[in-house]
Parts: sequence; C-alpha cells; structure tokens
Amino acid sequence: MSRSHRNSRPTICPPVEFEESVLGLTWRTICANGAKRVKGVADYLVERRTLQPPWIVPANLTLLCKRLSPVFQSVDEIVRNHTCLPALVPFVPQKHIASLLDHVISGQHIRGIAAVVGMSGKFAVSRSVMAMCPLCVKSDLERLGFAYWRREHMVPGLGYCPHHGIPLVAGCGACQYSHTNNRRARLPQLLCWCGQPHCLSHPPVNDEDGALLTRMARTALLLLRGALSGATPELMGAYYHMRAQELGYAKRTYLASEQILRDIQRSYSPAVLERLNASIGVGRNWAAVALGKSVAPIILGRNLLLLDFFGGKVPTPDDLNRAEDHVGSLDTRRDQYRTRRVEDFDEGKRDEVREALLAFQNDYPGAGRTSLLRTLGRTAIWARDNDAAWYESTFPSRRRGLLPQTEDVRSAARKAFDERTAIHIFKNQIRLLSGGGTPKKLTKSLLLKGTTREHGVERQASRASPHTGGPKTLR
Repeated sequence: MSRSHRNSRPTICPPVEFEESVLGLTWRTICANGAKRVKGVADYLVERRTLQPPWIVPANLTLLCKRLSPVFQSVDEIVRNHTCLPALVPFVPQKHIASLLDHVISGQHIRGIAAVVGMSGKFAVSRSVMAMCPLCVKSDLERLGFAYWRREHMVPGLGYCPHHGIPLVAGCGACQYSHTNNRRARLPQLLCWCGQPHCLSHPPVNDEDGALLTRMARTALLLLRGALSGATPELMGAYYHMRAQELGYAKRTYLASEQILRDIQRSYSPAVLERLNASIGVGRNWAAVALGKSVAPIILGRNLLLLDFFGGKVPTPDDLNRAEDHVGSLDTRRDQYRTRRVEDFDEGKRDEVREALLAFQNDYPGAGRTSLLRTLGRTAIWARDNDAAWYESTFPSRRRGLLPQTEDVRSAARKAFDERTAIHIFKNQIRLLSGGGTPKKLTKSLLLKGTTREHGVERQASRASPHTGGPKTLR
C-alpha cells in the first residue's frame, strides 16, 4: 500500500443506515475520521479523486465494498439498497447494460456514462442534487443524533419527500456549501452549513402540482426498492402500449398518439413536465416516439409520468406478463389487417373502376400512384387488389430516388462548390488577421503567404477544385 493510501485510510467505518446513499456514507466516513483531504480518502475507497455529487452512477463498488468491510457484505447489497440504479436500470437499453456494470462494479472508465442512464443531454433541464427533507433531518437527529443523506431524495426532478410530502431543501443557495458542485463532505442539518435557513432544491410549484410530484416520488421509491426488477425498456414499452389500448387510445393495432399528447398536456402543468424533463412541444415529441416504438424512454422522469398517466401504479409481474403477450399478438393482428380485400369478380364494377382511373390518367398525364391513391382512394385500392395485372400495366411503379446526373451537371456543381469554398476561406483569413486577438506567428505567416489549403482536402478533390486548392494571396 502506498504512503498516500496509508495516510488516507479511514480508521472508523460507521455502519450504514437504511437506504443511505453510497455517497452519503462515504461523506459520513470522511467526517467520522476527521479527514482534511477528501481526495485522498476517495482515492483510497474507489481510486477516484473526484466524487461528483450526488454520484447517481457510482464507480468501482467492488473496491469500496472491500475497503469498508464489514460494513457491506456484497456489491449487490450496495447497488440494491444504497444507489438509485434499481429505478434507472429497467429503462436502460440492453446494449448499454454491460458497459454500465463495468463502470459501476469494476470502475472502468466509460465516456458519457450519465447519458446511458438518461441523466445528461439537451433535455436535462432538471438535474439531481444533494437534497434533504427537513422533517427527515429532524427525525434522524432525534433518533440517531445525526442525519444522513437518503437516496430517495436524490431522484432527479422530483424535489418532494415521499415520506412527508413536503418540498426538499438544499442549502441557502448563496454560500459555497450550497453550490451544486461543492464536493466537501458534510451531513444534513436543520440550517445551511453557513448558518442561514435552507432554500428549496427546485423552483416552487402550487399545492396541486406538489401533491402530484409527491405521488410520483412515492412511485419512484417503489422502483428504488426493486418493484421493476428484471424489467426491460421493451417490456415497459409493451406495458404502456397495452394500457393505452385498454384506456381507449387505440385504432386497431395503432395508438392515437396525438390524443395521448393532448391529454398529457391537459393533465400536467408545464412546470411539472419541465421538472420531470418531459416537456412536450416542437422537437420534443418523445411520448409519441416511445409509444410508437413500444419502447420505454430512457429518462426516469418521463417513465414516472407515463406510469402516473396510465393508471398511477407500478405494474405487477402479472401485468408485465400480460403486456408481453399483448405485444406478441400485435404482429398477428397487423398481418390480418394488412391482408388485401379480394372480392368476387364483378365485370361491371371492374369496367367502372377502370374508366375512373383512365379518366384520372387523361386529366393528369404525369401523375403517379401516390397522386392516384390520394385522389381516388378506395377506387384505386379496389383496382390494385382486384385487378392487379391491369393496374400494374396502366400505372407502373416508378424508380425511386433522383435521376442520374450528366457529367455537365456534376461539373457545374463542383465548380460552384469550389467557388463558394474559396470565398469562405478568403473571408475566414481576413477575419483571423483583422479580428480581435492576435494570431500566432506561424498562423499569421501562413495566411500572409497565401499558403495552399490542399492539406485540408483530398488530393483528387483538390485537383478538381483549383480555387480551393490554390494559394490565397492577401493584397
């Protein structure tokens, strides 16, 4: 063992409390040992210098279990009882499970691990913070003499205690201790660590939205305790699809996703949707995509919203079994609906349909099958299904895609592209020389000499683009 590890090795390992977060126990261990260098203890426990709060996706739990023995009996105990992973893993795509476990169990560095569990991205308006419930803190102080960080308060976006139904707090919001990136080890207190009253961990909402978020926080608590153990995104997506059909949002095997979106927007306020990272609007049609693909979204808040919308309960194993059977029956029913409706031969109707289609062809000589089906609808479909040979010969299918371009067209396109690129490079050189800041001597020298840009494009493309590949002398 290195000298730094010997100096940072904790001599006191306090017993873990019920549903205490793994980062909370690490901080409590640091406080109990009076360690001055948090980085040293963190390096000893998990071989990481930084434990970014709230550490929703922990790393190297195998080493942590060994270092804090006999506090923990196994890595599985830590994951099941002291992390938020039981609520997140059911919605993680199967292709990412192996890399997630490598990171959590053995500490292997995985880029973008937060995105794997739906914790980061452009959608992540509401993020997880080290929050606490004032009543839970008061109860812990009376019962234990100290308070500890609970994992149910770290669930991203909710901001309400599932036990007491009150908003969570997270420091005064003005001091260094309240900063979301502050990594100093500390325990929950009735007042902020600077002595000021606490502020809310999330923006305030009205009482109705608060009751709704409390209900979802209690659902999240059930997920943390393993209510969806063994579920997959596909299985949960099948459950949502089944519940949507049972609630009347079905058109045969398809769902009326637009109606579902309208009802979600009527049932939940914009503040709640934003808090759950589930806002719906232009470019954010996540619910329609999830229901259309029958795959649960990766973001926990969106799944809590769908669970609440489709009945307000966590599915039981029997519900998931029914959902699996439901998805298996969808393909069979789709095949039945897609079967062509071939009717008994009717020469009079055939002649009538042909006459209508030929009249359309005469009025619109260049029209194809798409325009025909859009205009005549069922009449064209009848001909396609019951008079297929005549339909194919009269309205032959057309080759999809663009027509092949001639060499003249391609040459003109290359010339125009070459000129646009050369103008762009010239303007960029002028901007670098005359804009703010001072270019490096090498950069300035190259620009003034009009050095060729040939190194930036392939040789063959450079030969075909004399303006781009040639020198740009600035005069």
